[in-house]
This record gives sequence, structure tokens and C-alpha cells, in this order.
Amino acid sequence: MSISQEQIILAALCRDKSFTTLAAPFLKPDYFTDEADNTVYEAINAYIATYDALPSEAALLYEVTKGEIPPEKKAELEAYVATLYKMDLPTDEWLKDHAEKFCREKAAYNAIMTSIAIYNGDEKKLKPEIIPDMLRDAVNITFDVSIGHDWLEDAAARYEYYTNPIARIPFQLDVFNRVTGGGVPRKTLNIVAAGVNAGKTGFMCNLAAGYVKAGYNVLYITLEMAEEEISRRIDANLLNVPMDRLPKIGKTEFLNQIDYIKQKGYGKLILKQYEAGIGHSGHFRHIIRELKAKRGLDIDVMFVDYLGICASALISHGKSNSYEYQKFIAQELRNIGITHDMVVWTGVQFNRQGMKSSDASMDDVADSMGVPATADYMVSLTRTDELDEMNQVMCKQIKSRYGDKSELLRFVLGVNQARQQYYDVENPALSKLKATESRRVEADASSTPKGGTAARFANLL
Repeated sequence: MSISQEQIILAALCRDKSFTTLAAPFLKPDYFTDEADNTVYEAINAYIATYDALPSEAALLYEVTKGEIPPEKKAELEAYVATLYKMDLPTDEWLKDHAEKFCREKAAYNAIMTSIAIYNGDEKKLKPEIIPDMLRDAVNITFDVSIGHDWLEDAAARYEYYTNPIARIPFQLDVFNRVTGGGVPRKTLNIVAAGVNAGKTGFMCNLAAGYVKAGYNVLYITLEMAEEEISRRIDANLLNVPMDRLPKIGKTEFLNQIDYIKQKGYGKLILKQYEAGIGHSGHFRHIIRELKAKRGLDIDVMFVDYLGICASALISHGKSNSYEYQKFIAQELRNIGITHDMVVWTGVQFNRQGMKSSDASMDDVADSMGVPATADYMVSLTRTDELDEMNQVMCKQIKSRYGDKSELLRFVLGVNQARQQYYDVENPALSKLKATESRRVEADASSTPKGGTAARFANLL
């Protein structure tokens, strides 16, 4: 007899306390459409709610077979329950991943079917305005093992987060470390925005190379260029060789330089191509799990190049407007970062107005304002003829949850297009800000009261 996903989940639900604690809040009766599955789920759920304990085989068997049931149906349920208690349970990680995906898929399906019923007039009690919320809730289903942050009791851990650089993944670019407070936290979605052919891919390749040099494991998803073309840009950056010179350095020298890099303790870089408009978060989650299972590789940073040609794993493009569709994709990518404790970077394009502007904003993002609304950090790249002559690009912080973006709203980076390298240059605004802060620190130090803790806090306030 074949075992269904529903049966595995139900077996864990009635036997594994940790799984039940994790998954029970997200499971619903209408997720189990098979009659036997639904009967058993309802019995397990009722038992746990009544007794705050997992049912024994005998107790569950009694609950599902009580009442007037035809003999053949009773025999079927008896065999079903016996199977649940005999089967070997998968690993905790497998159970979590598959049950979480099961809940998202069922919730999304139910939301879509309800939406159809609303539009067809078959569902009179609900209004069309709730449809985006239903779909959004389905996308955002993530098993949360935390009971929350206790502000008083977790103060020490909170301070470690504020002060420990490990909590963030730093850049190789000092100016970005400056504006983000030391780097980008894990479990975040970060976006680089630019016009067509304005450097999104080159910038992300530079970031990827920097993370690899620092020892972080990077997954680079490309939906536009071939894996080999992304590799070419990474090679140019890390080997410090112009892209057009790579074929001319000779195979032996090329491989010798790669061997040298292998010995330097760099992180791993995995490049994976998916078809534009087809690759989606489900594919990305799969490759992340495969890298972990088959190579023991935990990914620290994932790049998706780029969001605008990514597909949604949960909704069809034709069944939603552009705003909703792109926002869903952004949410799905951010959820990957949350689930797998990684930094996620992606790119978006500006619309025509944004491409012509030297002062682009959230309003200039092509297709959807929902994308920057979902992002934790967003920076734009602007190229002009004057900047190109100076080998520079203008950056503008469009959105930041990491600090006050107004302190350094705009700054420039040096760029070597041939080597796909971005580097720090003198930013007068940054120098002025550093000088101001230095004076502020000195003033604070000289004026600190000699009293107790309360006095020192009074001075800060």
C-alpha cells in the first residue's frame, strides 16, 4: 500500500510532540480532502485540544470508529490507524519542510478556489477586496519555532545582536558597510534597481565575489544569462583579469589561478540557471535542499538575477495583476531567506521614467510598487555619460530598514567594467559625516556625567 503525504503528516501529528507543536497551528480540516484523512485528522485534533496530549493507538482507534459505522468502513479505518503507528517517521527537517509546503499549497489552492467563487458570484458572504489578503496569507505560511522575544529577559541576546558583526554579513565595500551598519542581516530581501543595461548583474556579481572572498557560501540563480556568462564575470572579478582577456591567459595559467584560489579558504559559489518566466521559489528551495543533502553545503547568500523575469510558485501570472504577481514573487524570495537563514539579493528594473531620472524612487520600479514595499533594503544604480567618463556609478538608497538612509542618501562607487569590479572612492558627503560623528563622540565623552547608570542614560537621552 502506498503512503500519501497526508498520511505521513498525520502519523507525525499523533506521535511526534515537537512536530505537533510546530505544525498543528497551521493545519486545517479542509486541507485533508480524502474522507479517511479528514476523519483521522479531526479525531487527532479533537483529542489534542481536549487532553493536551498525543493520542495512543487505542485511543485514536476508538475515536475514529465510534458510532454507527459500516463494517467495511470500520475495517478500513482500523487498518489506516494501524499504518500510522507502524510507519517509520522521516527526519525532523524533512517533516518540517514538507508539512510547511503542504500547508502553503493547500492554503493557496483554497484561496484561489474561493477567489473564483467570489468572482463567479457563488460566494455571497465574501467581498473581492479580501482576495489579495487570502493569497498573501497563503504565501507567508512559515512554521515559526519561536515563541517570541522577551524584551526584558532577552536583553543580553539583543545587545549581542546590536554589537556582534556575525549577526550581519558584511560587504567588501566600506561605504555599504557604513550605510547598513556593518552589513546585511540574514533573513532579509535586498534589491538593486537600475535601468536596462545599467549594471545590475555586474553589481550583483561583484557582491557575490566579495562574499565568496570573505568565506561565505553563495548561490547565484540566473534567469537571463547562461551560467557560463555569469561565471565569466566572476572570473574577471576574482582573477583581476578583463573579461575579454580571459581566453588569452592560457588554460594552464587559468587553472593555476583557480587552484590558488582554492587554497585561500574562499567560500563556495554555485551557479544555477533556470528559464526566464519559469524558474520560481520552489525550484530555488529545491536546489538549496539538494546542496545541503548531497554536498553538506549551507548557503549564506542567494542571488536571483532578476526578479522581473522570475515566476511565482503559487499563483499564475494570468490570474493576478502585475502588482500582486510581482509582490508575491518578492514575498516568496524573502520567505526563502527567512526559512534558510540567508541573505537574499535580487534586481529590478526601472520603468521608462526611472531610467531617464537621476533621482529615481520607489514609484519608478517597473511593474509593481509591491516589490520595494516587501524589500528590507533597496539601492539604485545610475549611469550617465559624465559618470562613465570618470569610471563611477551613482548609488541612491531608496529604502533601508538598517539605518537612517537620509544620513547618506547618495554616494558614488568606482567601477571597472572590464573586470566587473566595484570599489570605494572618495565621497565628500561620507567624509563630512564621519568628521561630524567623530566630533559628536568626543563631545559625548567629555560631557558624560560621573554619576551612576541613571545619570549616564540621562545624558544619552
